[in-house]
Amino acid sequence: RNLPHVEEGRIPDPFVELEFEQEKRHTRVVNSTAAPVFRQKFRIPTSGQTQNSILKVRICDLATSLDGAIIGQLAFSLEAMRQHLAAGHVNEGWFDIRGREMAVVKDQRGQAAAVQLRVELLDTSVPRGVKPAAQPSAAAARPSPAGPGLEQAMGELSVYVHAIRSLPRTGGKFPDPVVVCTLGDSALSTMPKYGVTRAQIDETLRFTVTDKESTAKLDVAVATKGSEEDPIGSVLFPMKKLIQVGQVQGWYHVKGLNGYEVPGFDEKTQANDGPYAAVKVDITYRPARGGDEMVPTGKGVGDAGIGVVWALDGDDRLVVHKFTDFSPAQAAGVRVDDVLVAIDGHNILSRPYNEVVSKITGAPNTRITLGVVRGQQNETITVTRQVIPLSVKPGR
Repeated sequence: RNLPHVEEGRIPDPFVELEFEQEKRHTRVVNSTAAPVFRQKFRIPTSGQTQNSILKVRICDLATSLDGAIIGQLAFSLEAMRQHLAAGHVNEGWFDIRGREMAVVKDQRGQAAAVQLRVELLDTSVPRGVKPAAQPSAAAARPSPAGPGLEQAMGELSVYVHAIRSLPRTGGKFPDPVVVCTLGDSALSTMPKYGVTRAQIDETLRFTVTDKESTAKLDVAVATKGSEEDPIGSVLFPMKKLIQVGQVQGWYHVKGLNGYEVPGFDEKTQANDGPYAAVKVDITYRPARGGDEMVPTGKGVGDAGIGVVWALDGDDRLVVHKFTDFSPAQAAGVRVDDVLVAIDGHNILSRPYNEVVSKITGAPNTRITLGVVRGQQNETITVTRQVIPLSVKPGR
């Protein structure tokens, strides 16, 4: 609140940047307001950090931040946060924004600029809501950290946003698009583009995955004056599916609130009756070290597979992404970028992923016939299932 005009005559386009050691996060940008509302939550790992580590919270104006200028900032030391944790307290409320020489930043009316936030250090060695127990003696057995309410990291979700295209005009104007990805309580956004219906984004958004039942929601939205974005459409990626396939990539049509694809702006007709609006992404799930490796098609006890790691293209088709070492599929002639369309003569394009995987895996030394599309050609390849090692080699 009470953000000053960094440039005379121009209301700021504020966003907040968080920096802790080598980690950086930023909120979405809210255009033309001195009192933005973000309602975003970020989790930053602290393992391995020293007690002198500092969390820096910078309040920025988009236009001036491009030149290295910020409105102001505040800081929280890791040691102070640990002391608050031990006392059962959190840093929460309105905090004055400090500028040069630690002076409070003020707006044109002389009101102190401030940011409302909650900074909490989570002790992940015990479940939430449970007071940490006294340290056990050396002879005592170490208690298990597992328990109700504990959010353990399963892995990391990396969302690389390549580009957007065919966006509709809104209110007779070209949009100022931004891509917002939400997973659980966390939301990250790309920097906005201005006055375009297509744009190259090339930004990566990273999330810690704690719930396999969650859904990654990708919103293509228009940055507006006020506290929220005006959504154009969304794409949903269930974590179960992402964990199973490991990676999805390609162009995805965004769907509006009515569940239908959103027509884009057509330069020829000058109307929103062109190709569907779409976002190009490359989403990768990586399991936490020591966690379950999600290499599809043959890893379970007694299972055998064909040694393929699959990805999904923009049409939700299974595409060969890479091979494991000693892959029987690669030895039989399957190639990277082959599109799987049939198994044992049965079309699988409309079948759920779990069902397809169950057909690919089976008893060792049994045969499976794959129907694939390679470029413009249809190929039929017979593969003998084998128990697959966990190592994976690049397919390109």
